[in-house]
Amino acid sequence: MTEKELLEQLNELKSIKPNEDWASWLLSNILSQSSFVIASEAKQSQKPKIHLVSFSFLHQYQKALVSVALVVLFVSTFAFAQTALPGNPLYPIKTLTQNARIALAPKDYKPVIRMQIAKNRLEDMAKITDQEQVIALMSQNIQKDLQTIPQELKNISKKQVALQMSKQVQNEAKDLKNLSNNSLNKNINNLNQNIDEFQDKVFAFIFSTEEEINQCPTSLQDKLVNLQKYLTDNV
Repeated sequence: MTEKELLEQLNELKSIKPNEDWASWLLSNILSQSSFVIASEAKQSQKPKIHLVSFSFLHQYQKALVSVALVVLFVSTFAFAQTALPGNPLYPIKTLTQNARIALAPKDYKPVIRMQIAKNRLEDMAKITDQEQVIALMSQNIQKDLQTIPQELKNISKKQVALQMSKQVQNEAKDLKNLSNNSLNKNINNLNQNIDEFQDKVFAFIFSTEEEINQCPTSLQDKLVNLQKYLTDNV
């Protein structure tokens, strides 16, 4: 077939028009295809979607979480501070805790608590050597505590309680001189002198309090009652 004959046949095809049945069939076919596509898209849109877990609840408890975190940090700081030595940034917190123990202690038991803390501070001071200013300040504070304790013992109203507390103080103070003598720093002569004076005062207070209790009429009466009971039981 020549090119000319092909063109003539194409021109004849242009003149052919589709009949009404063919047009209806084509339209219905197109509409059915469109319906299938729309249905497929609708089905896909109905598939369950995967959502990531939302952490929006954190905003609701944000204040509570911050409070808990601060409490944990606060408690941890105090816990670590108890092992700190002078010169450590946490040591002032340790000192604050010790002062709070003294302030909150019962009046009659305050001398014992003050003695225990003075002993702990002397132990801390004995572990440092190259901080002269810190050592000097700690030595002064320990001496103030040692000067305060005898007066606090005298302020206890009940003699029996005063005697008991003074004996506990004396027992706690036994190691003071050894700690001072074994200190790595030797420039604490005033502290050693204060320790000697303190122990003498406590011993004198114990002796005078025992004498006062023994000479008390109530004490003598109790002894007579015990003696009478002993004699009665052994007759």
